[in-house]
Amino acid sequence: MLIYVLGARSPVGAWLAAHGLTVPDSLLGVGVAEFFVSGSFVAIAATAAFGALDRLHEEAARTLGASEWRIFTRIALPGAAGSLAAGIAFAWLRAIGEYGATSIVAFHPTSLPVALYVTLSASGVREALALCYGFVVLAGAILAGAWILRRGVVT
Repeated sequence: MLIYVLGARSPVGAWLAAHGLTVPDSLLGVGVAEFFVSGSFVAIAATAAFGALDRLHEEAARTLGASEWRIFTRIALPGAAGSLAAGIAFAWLRAIGEYGATSIVAFHPTSLPVALYVTLSASGVREALALCYGFVVLAGAILAGAWILRRGVVT
């Protein structure tokens, strides 16, 4: 779908190319593809986080004359921050591990899964394990941080 919408022969892709932005075979293509496959994690986390907020606090702020922007920035956003951070962390982990969409849109991106595949194909398992271990440690740190934020241990 991304190639059909953002490819050089599509109306949107031609318009972007006329303005100096090419999506296929570019770093922008990697970002667009990764956002496409992982953006739903943030949307789902945000929907759940804002839906779980206690509306009593917002109503109290309205009766005291607070603007909607102030209610959002001072009550809703801090209340949902832990879940939003967890959703962003999970989306980032999903994006960093994306192989299919990035390899189709950007052809030969330098992303972790592609580097892992190239290293595995060229040098074997021993050399590829270093990338695997690094990714496991990175993923574990992100998941631990998201769990701590979600639990409210760090405010």
